[in-house]
Order: sequence, then structure tokens, then C-alpha cells
Amino acid sequence: MPNLPIALPNFSRLSDEMRTMYNIREIDPGTYLGKECSGYHLTMGTSDASIWVWKGIPLHAVVTDNQNPAFGTTTLHAVSLNADADVPNERFQVPEGMKVEDLDMSEAF
Repeated sequence: MPNLPIALPNFSRLSDEMRTMYNIREIDPGTYLGKECSGYHLTMGTSDASIWVWKGIPLHAVVTDNQNPAFGTTTLHAVSLNADADVPNERFQVPEGMKVEDLDMSEAF
């Protein structure tokens, strides 16, 4: 199996390549924080994960490490969401002195 990136894929823009690499399949939807979420099952390295996503934001995940039983199953669950927050534009500005680079992610796969 190839080395997979540690980060989760962008569920808003899943390519066929990502679906194949992570063995992604859709599962039953779920409701979390009052939001109807799409459900996905995927494999990352030695772990299986079921993740429920609303507008690209994971709100609930259950991850099981299949190689090391001592790690068991981890459940992540969002406890609050403010999708209407007023965030000032300056929060999205790159700090002075930082360099931004575009990465060719096709090389990561």
C-alpha cells in the first residue's frame, strides 16, 4: 500500500483518484449539530474511518486502528458550530514574512 497523506481528503471535491486511494464509499447520512451530513467510509494507512461531513466540514468521525488493538477506536464529535460567524477579513491575510507556495498534490499520491 502506498504512503498516504495524513490529512483527510477534501470531501467537497473528491476526485476519482482520491476515492480509489482512500477506498472511499458513501455510507448512510447522519445528523450532527442539527446539520444533515453526508457519510463516508475510508481507509487511511492501517485505520478505517467513518466520517460525517456537512459542507466539507467533518462533524463526526469514528476511527479504528486495525494494526494496533491498543489504540482501539477513537470517536471525534463536534460540540458546536457557528456557520454564520462574522470573521474579519484580516484573519485570512498571510502574516508578513510568510511565503505561500502552491503544491502539486499529484506527486503525493
